[in-house]
Amino acid sequence: VRAWDSSRPLLFCPAMNTAMWQHPITAQQVATLKSFGYVEIPCIAKKLVCGDEGKGAMAEVSTIVETVKQYNPETS
Repeated sequence: VRAWDSSRPLLFCPAMNTAMWQHPITAQQVATLKSFGYVEIPCIAKKLVCGDEGKGAMAEVSTIVETVKQYNPETS
């Protein structure tokens, strides 16, 4: 991220298990990224590979693609 061309949008898709998502440090880290103007594509709630059920799964691919298209019309 530090080497990212800041003239271009940066989108991020957090994905982790529910306990990690609920940890206060995660909220701070996401808030920091958003404070730089980066765009969060929020994680979703579902049954995770680790067996947890709850928020932490990466957004659906279709959601990610549609969001990317909003920021880069060339991908349409």
